Amino acid sequence: MVKPHSVLIVGGGVAGLSIATKLGRSLGRSGKAEITLIDASPIHVWKPMLHTFAAGTSNSYQQRISMVVQANRFSFRFLPGAMKSVDADSRTLITSPIRSKDGNLVINERTLKYDTLILAAGSRANDFDTSGVQEHCFFIDSLRQAENFNDSFYDQLLQTAETGRTLDIAIVGGGATGVELAAEISQLITVAETYGAGDLHPKLNLTLIESSPRI
Repeated sequence: MVKPHSVLIVGGGVAGLSIATKLGRSLGRSGKAEITLIDASPIHVWKPMLHTFAAGTSNSYQQRISMVVQANRFSFRFLPGAMKSVDADSRTLITSPIRSKDGNLVINERTLKYDTLILAAGSRANDFDTSGVQEHCFFIDSLRQAENFNDSFYDQLLQTAETGRTLDIAIVGGGATGVELAAEISQLITVAETYGAGDLHPKLNLTLIESSPRI
């Protein structure tokens, strides 16, 4: 029996998940190919919405797509993990080990064979070598990063409301995400005016930093 053509897709973002879904529906369901999608996260969220999750003005649970459910529905396979290395000559890919939040090993690294490899790993925010950004800034390239920012933001917002001090927030980058994040945070401050004790309410000093002459 001839083994089905093996297609390995790296990255479960918009591109990767769309390709896996379409190939699974057209080739995986008929058995003409084995479609496998790998991603470090078991869920997919629409990346342009990350700034709303970071600000806390939108609920990420309403925007999530389960990789496992999508794979089962559209006849492809989902494997959790991140790409560690690729050997093009032997057509093998090695995934990084998966660890729990406290550092314990959950799944060791795996070696995957493929006939066709599709890289759809996406992109990360570019700091353009701006001094201090890597060391001191939050990034919101993923849902986990967005949630980490929101946790910190909410804690500081409560402290600000209780003490009456001003919360200073600087956003580096005047692109779509930076501008929309600033707008979402400003909107949230209006909603959060009920947080304070007595006459104390959250006070915000929001600065958008952009190197270009216009937004």
